[in-house]
Order: sequence, then structure tokens, then C-alpha cells
Amino acid sequence: NVEYHARIVLQKHIAREIIRISSEAINDAYDPTTDCFELLLRIEAEIASLTARNGSSIINATKAIIDTLSDKTKVEYLPQPIHKLEEHVPGFFAMDFMLINARPGVGKTSFALQVQYALAKQGYCTAFISIEMPVEHLVNYMATQNANIPSLSLRTKEYTKDEELRIDAFIESLRVKELPFLLFVPENNRIESLLSTMRKMVAMGVKTFFIDYLQQLRTMKDGKPNEVMENVCMYLKEFCKREKVTVVALSQLNADKTNTAGGDGAIRYADASIWLYKSSEDPDTAECLPNSDESSEGYVTFEIKKNRNGGTGKVYLQFDGER
Repeated sequence: NVEYHARIVLQKHIAREIIRISSEAINDAYDPTTDCFELLLRIEAEIASLTARNGSSIINATKAIIDTLSDKTKVEYLPQPIHKLEEHVPGFFAMDFMLINARPGVGKTSFALQVQYALAKQGYCTAFISIEMPVEHLVNYMATQNANIPSLSLRTKEYTKDEELRIDAFIESLRVKELPFLLFVPENNRIESLLSTMRKMVAMGVKTFFIDYLQQLRTMKDGKPNEVMENVCMYLKEFCKREKVTVVALSQLNADKTNTAGGDGAIRYADASIWLYKSSEDPDTAECLPNSDESSEGYVTFEIKKNRNGGTGKVYLQFDGER
């Protein structure tokens, strides 16, 4: 029957993939320049990806639909704290992989840290992984946002009396309640190594990961930039499905606002893709601001271009570049 023959074809495909992975691993193991610890992580990641892609058996579609819709158990997810985005992105669901795309300086890192901190204040365990910036800079970002301190004052440590009071109040609020969020700067930019650390964080209770930023990640196998980014996105999506967590990856855009994260090949792995750009560059801004006479300076357009679990469209939020 169809299921029997389909299973044979699937097994042959899996066998070829196992042979490929094993052959490459053997060749790399004989190479004296190979880092064996990184090799182990790569093998683990490739086997995990193969298992996730091919581990599901062929199922009866009618039964699956009935079983899914008959299950009235409430789906748990982390509520998305930016209210204006709720219509399009109500929250962070398990197994979702999201892309936040923007050019440098638009505010994607600030946005992600703000969302992470808001989730932590609600008691949700999250992790912010920075491939680019040291922990000290991330701390300054968070203090700037939550203590309302100009970033320059934090870098120079030259505060007004009022700023000192706000910093002290922010520190005290952290002492009163230790918030469940993690900041992590990996020692290298290999996706295989990062996924191993992320699995340990899942065991610690982390449900949502923010990664800043995607183009800094590399795989152990060299290739063209688009191919590398497509593989990175594939690994991250498989990780979401396997660990039942959410990953929000920040991605850098070119000057002409074209995506540099592997193009369409990478975006296809994303459940949602949101593009951020200055509203002054958006011809639709004027008629969409709360006050039609208001200048678009200081606003950022959030354009939801892809969303498997909701609608697409534009949302306008204010952004303070000084903070």
C-alpha cells in the first residue's frame, strides 16, 4: 500500500543522509587541524536535525484534524507585551521561529531587550544571546530603557542628581525581585556550539530566546553567505520544534532594506518575519499616525510581512534614539 512504499522511500533517504554525515565526520576526524569538540557538536546538530525532519510517521489527515480540534486544552504561550502588536503577534508560541529584520540603528536590539525585560517582570524565563555586544553594553541598554537614563550618561558615568536617583531605584527594584532572564555572550559564533548551550538553558526553564544577530552566526561547514544563513535558520527552526520553545532572531538589512539573512531560502523557515524601518521612509505613515499633523520623526514602522499564525500589516511605534 501507499504507506508501506512511502516508508521504504523515507528509510532510503535517511540511510543516505546517515552515510553522508558519517563520511564527513570520519574525514574531519582524520584531519589533525579539526577541533574534535566542535566536530561532536556539529554531528549532534546534524543528527538532531535529521531526526526532527524525518522522525514523524505518516498519519491520517482526517484523524489529525479531529484530534486537534477536539482538544480543548488551553494553549500556553508567552504574551507579547507590546500592545499595538497584539492584533498581529499576540504572543510567543512554542515551536515558533521569528525574524526581526532592520538596518543598524533602527532599534531592533532595544526592542528585543524591552520585550525580554517585560516578559521577565511577568515571571517568564527568557534568554538574550548577543553575538555582537558584551554583557556590559547589554546592561547599559536595559538601564537606559528602564531607568530613563541617556546612553551617553551611562557610558561616561556622569549623572545628574535626578539620574542617580533613577538608577538607584532601578537597582533596588532588581534586588527586591530577581527576574528570570539570562544574558549570554558565546565564546564563538558557531551555531552548533550555541545550540548545545541553548539546550542547557531549556533545562533551566528558558522558553523564549532572543538572538542578536543572525548574520554573526556561522556553521562548521563553509559555504556561500546565503547558504550558511539558510542552514543557520534551518537549525534554529528544528531546535524550536524539538525543544518546544520560541526563538526570535534579529537580522541585519542592507541599505536598500533587502534581507541579508539568506534571502527567501532562510525566510521560509520563519513562522513570522517582521521588518523595522524609520517611519519617515514609509509613504503610508502620514495617514496612520495618531495625529495626522504629527511628524513621522521618532516613529518606527513594524511591517509584518510574513505570519503563519496571524495577519500581516503595519504598526507604528515611537522610538527614542537617545535611549
